[in-house]
Amino acid sequence: MDFTIKELAKSQLEINFVLTPEDLRPYLESALNDIAKNASVAGYRPGKAPANLIKDKVDPVALLEEGAEKAIRDIWPKTAEEQKIEGVGAPKVEITKIAPDNNLEFKVTVDILPKIELPDLKFLLSPLGKERIVSKVEKKEIEDSLNWLADSRAITTKVERGATEGDLVNVNFKTFSNGQELSESQADNYPLVLGKGHFLEGFEKELMGLKANEEKNFSVTAPADYWEENLRGKKLDFQVKVNEVSERKLPLIDDGFAKTLGQFDSINTLKKSIEEGIKGEKEKAESERLRVLILKNISDQVKLDVPESLIEGELNAMIHDLRHQCEDHGLSFEDYLKQLKKTEEEMRSDLKSGASSKAKADLILRAISKEQKINANEEEINVAVAELLHSMGGEVSELSNDEIKLYAKEMVIRRKTWDYLESFLPQEGVKITKEETIKTPKDTV
Repeated sequence: MDFTIKELAKSQLEINFVLTPEDLRPYLESALNDIAKNASVAGYRPGKAPANLIKDKVDPVALLEEGAEKAIRDIWPKTAEEQKIEGVGAPKVEITKIAPDNNLEFKVTVDILPKIELPDLKFLLSPLGKERIVSKVEKKEIEDSLNWLADSRAITTKVERGATEGDLVNVNFKTFSNGQELSESQADNYPLVLGKGHFLEGFEKELMGLKANEEKNFSVTAPADYWEENLRGKKLDFQVKVNEVSERKLPLIDDGFAKTLGQFDSINTLKKSIEEGIKGEKEKAESERLRVLILKNISDQVKLDVPESLIEGELNAMIHDLRHQCEDHGLSFEDYLKQLKKTEEEMRSDLKSGASSKAKADLILRAISKEQKINANEEEINVAVAELLHSMGGEVSELSNDEIKLYAKEMVIRRKTWDYLESFLPQEGVKITKEETIKTPKDTV
C-alpha cells in the first residue's frame, strides 16, 4: 500500500491511497465471510456453507465494493494515527478507481487543526484589565427585584367590570394595514396586563373600560423600531374582542411573602439572597467582558484559516440555540424567520461571521492548553461529571458515559486554560470604575 499527503488551502489535507490486489485480498475475504454468514446453500445449515461455495453466487461488483469499504474503514484511522493527523469533523472519502483484479485507489480529504503561532501572552495580556468595572448593588435594584417577584405571583380573580390599569385581560385581535389583514399579527386568547407597556404604544389604553365579550375597532401608529420594517411609522387598524377581565392582587412584601418562596424565613434573608444574586451577575458580566477582551487581543495577533467544518459546527449550534429560544417564547423557529422575512440559509449567512470568530477562539484556546500541557486528572473529571449531571438533568441521558466524561474533561481543561490566561492580568494597581446599576430586575433568588 502506498499513500501521499498533499496540503490544501484552508487547513485541509488530501491523502491519496493506492492498494494493490494483494493489499485488498484480506478485506475481500472478510466481506465474503460476512456474506456467507447469512447465505443459504442446499445441504448446509444457514450461515454454515464454506465461503468458497458462496463466492460464485455473489455479485462480484457488490463484493468488491464491500471489500473496499472495509479497507477504507480500517486503513484511514490507522494512517491518521500513525501520521499524527489531527482531523476535525467527518472526513470526505472518494473512491477514484475500483475494478476487479486492479489497484484500488481512493482519497480522503480532511479538515485539520491549523498550525497556530501564539504571540507572547504575558506581553500581550499584562496591560489588559488595568481598569475593572465594579458595580455596587443599589437599594433600588433590590426593591425592583422584590416588586418583580411579587408581580409574578399576583393572584387573579375574574371580574365583570370594565378593565382598568393593572388588570389582566385575555383578548383576540386582528391587525390590518390599508385594509389588508396581516396574518402574522393576530392572535386568540392573548394575555395582556394593562399598563405594563408590553404591546404597541396606545394599544393598551384603548382597552381600558372594556368588559368581557365586548369588541372594539381602533388604530395606532407603528413605532420606528417595529419588528416589521415596512410597517414602521404607518397606521395599523385593530379589531379586538375582550374574552375575559381579571383583577390582579399583588401579595404584600413581608416575612410571610418570603416564606412562600420556600427557602427564606424572613424578608431580610430574601433581600440578602437577591443582593448576592445581583452581585454575582455583575461579577460574571465583568469576568465575561475581560475574557472577550483577552480573546480579541490574542485573536487579532493570530492569523489562521478556520476549517469550514468547524464553522459549520458552530453555525449548527447557534441555529439549535436559536430554535430553543424561540420555543421558550412560544414561537416556532419557522414563524420567527417569517417575522424577519428571512430563510434559514439567509439566517445562517448572517451568523457565519460570528460562527467563524467563535471557531477561531476555540482553536486558540485549544492551542494554548496544548502548548502549556494543561490536562485534567480523574478526580477533576469526576467532579465535573457530577456538575454536568446536576446542571443538565435529563439532557445528559442522550449521551453515553464516555461522551459525558469527554465533555467533562474538556470543561476542566477549558477552565484551567482560562485560569492560566487570567493569571497574566494585573492584580495590583487596578483602577476601579463604577458602572451604572442594572435597571432590569430579574428573579435572582
